[in-house]
Amino acid sequence: MLRAGAQLGGRFRLEQELGNPLGTMTWRAFDLKLHRPVLMHIMAPDGAHTDEVLAAARRAAVATDSRFLRVLDAVAAGPGDPGSFVVCEFAPGRSIAELLQSGPLSALEAAWIIRELADAMAPLHSLGLFHERLNPDNVIVTSTGNVKIVGLLIQAALHPWPGDQSLTWSDREARDVSDMGRLLYACLVSRWPVGTARHPRPLDSLDGRVRWGLVPAPSDDHGWLPPHQVRAGVSPALDTLCDQILSEVPRHNEVPIRTANEVAQALARVLGSADAAADLERRLRYPAEQGNSTTAPVTPAAAVAAPGAAGRPAGSNGTPTEFGTPGADDSSRGDGYPDDDGTGSSTIPGRDEDGYWTPEAAAGEWAHVPAQHYLDGGSGDLRAVEGSASAAPGAGPRDPGSPRGSRRQAGSGSAGRPDGRPIPMASHIAPADVEKVSHQLARPRPDPRRWQIWAVGLVAAVLVVCLLLVGLRRVAATEPAGQAASSASTAVTISKVDDFDPEADGGNDEENPNKVSLAWDGKADTAWTTLVYKNSPSFGRLKPGVGLVVDLGSTTSFSSVTVTLVNGATDVALYVPRSAGAEPPMSTIGDWRRVTARQGARGATTLKPSPAVSSRYLLVYLSKLPKISDNRFQGGIAEIKVNP
Repeated sequence: MLRAGAQLGGRFRLEQELGNPLGTMTWRAFDLKLHRPVLMHIMAPDGAHTDEVLAAARRAAVATDSRFLRVLDAVAAGPGDPGSFVVCEFAPGRSIAELLQSGPLSALEAAWIIRELADAMAPLHSLGLFHERLNPDNVIVTSTGNVKIVGLLIQAALHPWPGDQSLTWSDREARDVSDMGRLLYACLVSRWPVGTARHPRPLDSLDGRVRWGLVPAPSDDHGWLPPHQVRAGVSPALDTLCDQILSEVPRHNEVPIRTANEVAQALARVLGSADAAADLERRLRYPAEQGNSTTAPVTPAAAVAAPGAAGRPAGSNGTPTEFGTPGADDSSRGDGYPDDDGTGSSTIPGRDEDGYWTPEAAAGEWAHVPAQHYLDGGSGDLRAVEGSASAAPGAGPRDPGSPRGSRRQAGSGSAGRPDGRPIPMASHIAPADVEKVSHQLARPRPDPRRWQIWAVGLVAAVLVVCLLLVGLRRVAATEPAGQAASSASTAVTISKVDDFDPEADGGNDEENPNKVSLAWDGKADTAWTTLVYKNSPSFGRLKPGVGLVVDLGSTTSFSSVTVTLVNGATDVALYVPRSAGAEPPMSTIGDWRRVTARQGARGATTLKPSPAVSSRYLLVYLSKLPKISDNRFQGGIAEIKVNP
């Protein structure tokens, strides 16, 4: 039996036992050699999973990102040792599960935490390393507001689930991405999505049970209810992102998000340059009292009947809260957004006409705080106007139509607040001046000068006429040649495209297969991309390359292939099979013959073999990727066009 004060390995002094799940003891210890606290997982020498845990710890040691609690050592039990143990970094802080006990996080905090998770996990996914146990207990926030990920690989080895060994690369990545979506959902509404996107667990079948202290999320026939139907004021941008990650088929024809890199990029667009570390540090330093907003389960019927009210904190005296007045009847649309007038129109800003989120929409509930709240410090008083001479003794009620309101003044001889306390008054401001300022503020913005509009219009008309004349001359001079070029540039029809990443070359038989269609959809603004690789543009020195196999349907002669590359300088080559067959060779790049190549190619690149080639299958192969950020590399193909 281990006790505080015992030493392991001759240098680690046990100080506090933190847990004992399934026979594995977790201790906070002190490294006597390096004088620092550490976290230790101690296993029985003959434990059922001891060897797997030690192997997982050694593999996890490659994660050197500061957002992971790094593995420092993995030691097999020796003579006299109580068991094998794994030593990890220790960082004091609070888990997400603990933070959510006092209520949901802000939109900024939730987005920033999940962006940190996704950004840290994306490079590891490209190496085939997955956490598989991301949950509110395994993500902590330190006292400085930084995010730390606990138990990479180790948690899955310590507590294996049936079927873990049979999961493919894509299944493991999907599990991590889905867990990121669940964490985002939980941070926004303090509810945990139980079950799967296709088969969510209904509340009435759970008997009120909670996970990580969170009530299960309500669901309907489509799946879990969107966050904005569970809690009022959720950021629409984050609400949509949750649905894109968690739903099998996202609502409103949104594009599903299935990789950690996509999650990180989507949240980076929402956050911009915002950083929530200071907010999280303040949350840890001055924790709020635990509320009761997470203790009462929400039924799907109630959430649909009163969307936006389901997650509202209850108030005992009817005083207004962050989300309105408890018990008041919300005028809400069927989609759960508040402030609806009952006609289907809402005062909440959303996407603009081009489909982008407005800053007010991304801000969520903070976009709806009245501007007057900030002008008067939240009291609703116009203090400079209240202190004017118009509130003299004997003054009658104000004009309800006046911009200063219709409140009567209390007391005689001086203006006062409703509680009778006098309001400071600038004695040098005359009533007439106050009225003048009020009138000036109420005036609409003057229209722009008409001569400026006419000048801009005239310049635009002249430019259009000049461009038309130049275009007509060029068309007249080059029409025969242009017709010939057009007839010669008709592209060969592509029957099918598949991703190429053979296991024999170090791959896993798939490279973003769900994005392959974007490489030949006729749209230059969509692209198939590789995974993100670290340390080297040569795919992290893990494999020679990846590519796309193009099926033309039958043996066809072609003169060149135009490939539109994305992200920057890329080494690209064109291959055909060494031997003809009914199916393309997918086992190794050695079964293909290179016919032409380009190094450092950018944008639209033409690969022209000499002489022309006849083949049913061709392979566009990337062997060196462009740099997208510090020590990270990713390439992609926006369009493939086969020229006859």
